[in-house]
Amino acid sequence: MNAAAKSHPRSITESPWYWAYVFCTGGLIVLITMGPKYIERQTQIEQNGQKRQWAAQHVAGQVQAVSRSDSDELSIVLWPLFIVLGSILGVAWIKLIHDHLKRRAQPAELPVTSENDDGVTIDAVSPDGGHQ
Repeated sequence: MNAAAKSHPRSITESPWYWAYVFCTGGLIVLITMGPKYIERQTQIEQNGQKRQWAAQHVAGQVQAVSRSDSDELSIVLWPLFIVLGSILGVAWIKLIHDHLKRRAQPAELPVTSENDDGVTIDAVSPDGGHQ
């Protein structure tokens, strides 16, 4: 690889941590905006299921009090998704910043030079014809 190709910094979009950061941010935005609608719909689904269960018990002659589901006691909740996406987002953000600072701290790579037996300095050349 030649020296000109090495002197350009790697793009941030080449990092998998960048894409984890982007997708987790998008996922959290969707969860925050759609969460209330999900809770409303899930409450309705669970209440319908409880009503069907009560009707089946009533037909069978086993009348029991079935507690109604409120939005606070859903059987399927979103908080595990918030925890997972938030954790991945935090790790990706920290790793992305760490990699960025590490790249900035590294000096630009210079071509490798060496001296031959006659005291003449020559550039090392890779097999593809470029400087190393």
